[in-house]
Amino acid sequence: MRRPTRDTLVAVVLLFLLVAVAIIAAIQQAERPLAPPLASFSSQPNGAKALRLWLEDLGLVTSDKALAAFELNDAMHLVLLLEPTMPILETEWAIIDTWVEAGGTLLVAGDSYGMRAVIDHYDVDMFFDTPETLAFDGQTPLLSGSLLMDSAEIEPRAYFSTDRDDVIVHVANGDRPLTLSFEDGDGRVILSATPFPFSNQGLQQAGNGAFVLNLIEAAREDGLIWFDEWHHGVRARTASSTGVDNWLRQVPTGQAFLLFAAIIFVALLLGGRRFGRTWTLQTDQTRRTPLEYITAIANLNRRAGNREAVLDNYRYRLKRALGRRYRLDPSLPDGEFLAQLQAHDPDSDIDAIRSLLDRLYRSNMSESELVKLAGDITPYLD
Repeated sequence: MRRPTRDTLVAVVLLFLLVAVAIIAAIQQAERPLAPPLASFSSQPNGAKALRLWLEDLGLVTSDKALAAFELNDAMHLVLLLEPTMPILETEWAIIDTWVEAGGTLLVAGDSYGMRAVIDHYDVDMFFDTPETLAFDGQTPLLSGSLLMDSAEIEPRAYFSTDRDDVIVHVANGDRPLTLSFEDGDGRVILSATPFPFSNQGLQQAGNGAFVLNLIEAAREDGLIWFDEWHHGVRARTASSTGVDNWLRQVPTGQAFLLFAAIIFVALLLGGRRFGRTWTLQTDQTRRTPLEYITAIANLNRRAGNREAVLDNYRYRLKRALGRRYRLDPSLPDGEFLAQLQAHDPDSDIDAIRSLLDRLYRSNMSESELVKLAGDITPYLD
């Protein structure tokens, strides 16, 4: 049976990873809620759409308009920051603090990690306990009207702890505050560790509506109630939020394209290896001697019929060797060259040299004659 190649195994592994990622993404998408908790546009049990519609039915002015940039204006008199899921930046805290000090009312409710980040800003701690041990009772009366605490079902899971001396506790479990407020400049901050009454499901419970309404009517002035969806990650679409870049990073279809591109890149990277497997020589091979290279070149010249070129080379080398001492040009015609050579060296055997040059002009010379001629010329080349 033929074994699979390495490329085949890589392809199978990449396909398996792709299928696994797709399955995990599908499971997470199925388990992921359609909207953040206590979102004013969510009709899920943990959403807050019922609260927004109920307040509008009561004649109050509400808004959950998505912002392109975080800002609070004078038209907003109450901001509902319910179960925030996005961190609040320092620049946003500066906006919030300035708005509250100018007379706004901030109502924050939640018991998640995002709520902990908010209360840290106000020097308040949060602790958790089971609902069975967190019964509640009224302490200081709420800010507007009266509340029948016996009929409310706020289902607390957490409580506050703080060293601040300016807080007013409204609902507590013994000495554990569940809802408290404090003044900040001309405005007010209300913190509630019980988000359940604000939810669609919680408002259906008896007494929870009165509890929520008491907190909402704590605003310094009547006016616009703004549901802060900015810290639920909801942003208004602007020219800068559109385009290919944001589509690839924020839209699931674009993210899928990025995933496929990454997988294809890894496949090409593995498939385009520059070096393959090393090959081991079956037998040890010794290097050729210099004589073998010379013999090989001679055999190639013989097969190519380069005999005339060899004779021309010998003729040029002979004349260059004879005329080097007297600076004679080897490209001169033979007669002129021999005449100048005899003039400079009268003792030279001009007849023997002329005979060698004449033999080098023969075109029908055999190989043995060529070898003998090379031997006769060699003494002049030394």
